Amino acid sequence: MRKTNETMEFDFNSQLITSRQYLDNFARKFALEEDDRKDLVSETILKALDKRDYFYEGNEKNFRSWLITIMTNIFINNYRRNERVGIDNYDNEHMALLAGQGRFSQSADADFIFKELSDLVKRSLSQIDYRVFMGHVNGFGYEQIAEVMNLPLGTVKSKINGARKKIIKNLKCNYYESS
Repeated sequence: MRKTNETMEFDFNSQLITSRQYLDNFARKFALEEDDRKDLVSETILKALDKRDYFYEGNEKNFRSWLITIMTNIFINNYRRNERVGIDNYDNEHMALLAGQGRFSQSADADFIFKELSDLVKRSLSQIDYRVFMGHVNGFGYEQIAEVMNLPLGTVKSKINGARKKIIKNLKCNYYESS
């Protein structure tokens, strides 16, 4: 049902404008870089404006939930599109989250530690386990990973738990070998 009353149109637009900061904060869960986050928020707003016919009158309490659903779907679609391109484009950007790169200064030591950790994780896991684990590290829930990867929920949980154990085991082995 399209809202035909001018005040209701303004209401939709003003709610959309006031929700921008909320969307930006929520987008931090998805995108690591500021530009990616801004793109995601902008795409969400454009899609909401385009699909305002699908937002029903009387559903104002759920406006932010509706926007978050749009944002999540956009992010998942972009993620799937990037998966088709290849996982190597995804690796370095999201490995920073796993390695905690933000805590290190940009130095040779930080680069070395990041590279070592990246290599350790890649060596420890099969390609499918790696994708599932990186999805989890990037903040996706088990259900989202299961949907995107077309895997049963139990398999996703099992792979993430197994990946953690393998990585911890390899970290311990590498630590004792270097001591």
